[in-house]
Amino acid sequence: MSFTKLDYCQPIPNGGGSNKLFKIHWRYTGSRVCDIFAPPSALSFKGGLRRKQHQEYRHEFMPRCSMEGYLGDLSENHYMTIENQLLASLSRETYEKLAPYLKRVSLKQGEMLRKPDEIIEELYFPIDCLLSITITMSDGSTAETGLVGNREVLGINAVMGVCDTLQTEYSVQVAGSAMKIDARVLREEFDRNKELRGVLLRYTQAMIAQISQTAACNSLHVLEQRLARWLLQVQERVESDELKLTQEFISYMLGVRRAGVTQAAQKLQEKGLISYRRGIVQISDQRGLEEFSCECFKTVREQYDRLLGTKPRGSP
Repeated sequence: MSFTKLDYCQPIPNGGGSNKLFKIHWRYTGSRVCDIFAPPSALSFKGGLRRKQHQEYRHEFMPRCSMEGYLGDLSENHYMTIENQLLASLSRETYEKLAPYLKRVSLKQGEMLRKPDEIIEELYFPIDCLLSITITMSDGSTAETGLVGNREVLGINAVMGVCDTLQTEYSVQVAGSAMKIDARVLREEFDRNKELRGVLLRYTQAMIAQISQTAACNSLHVLEQRLARWLLQVQERVESDELKLTQEFISYMLGVRRAGVTQAAQKLQEKGLISYRRGIVQISDQRGLEEFSCECFKTVREQYDRLLGTKPRGSP
């Protein structure tokens, strides 16, 4: 059953460098919704990626396309629409109850979403951005206590009845998009909707596992391993090997001096695991980086997979 469609503009790899305008037909297949590329029209490209707001039907995407002179399926990973895993895990019925209140927003790196003592009025479900929960001590030193990406939601304590906390700040670590919702709306649906409550409670358990493991890691493991673990966590949440991060920002998140991050990054680079240029960290060998890292990345990932379901991953 096909119930809606929208325009989607996207450069096609190995297609002669041309841009094409596609029509996407969305099809309901029982419990999932897919969007499938129809053959492209001859219309000219109209300036970047355009997607109309039909967020209420976005669950799982399996786009396919064909074009004159280029047959067969293009890479599913290339065309997979990045989504928030928590929202994507909800049934269509539950998602449609939230959809009218979800607003897609663009967030800039370094943007402060919440300061200590402020009431949590909105929650953020990241799509391709990365958000940080940090704590600043009385002497001004700061460290990250939690990472929030497209497997998570920022501000979960608001639905538990606690809308303010004294010590934590929320900031944007990697720029991108997120779905924003009013805390009151989500809390009311949390109270009456068993499915949503179950998903968010399992997520809370997963977040506690992340925070606990990070605390142990910061106390017991050397900086090189901690850096490797942190880069892998960032990569998993933004789904990119190219991370727009400065060494100064990384030191701020890890709660160490910049000189320490410089030395640790240099060791990872010498091993061929990463490359670094001004403001960009490129993961060159993911499997090697996982092997070099401490156990903490895999331990947390296993907990997330157990509680929230396995996240689709590309080949290492």
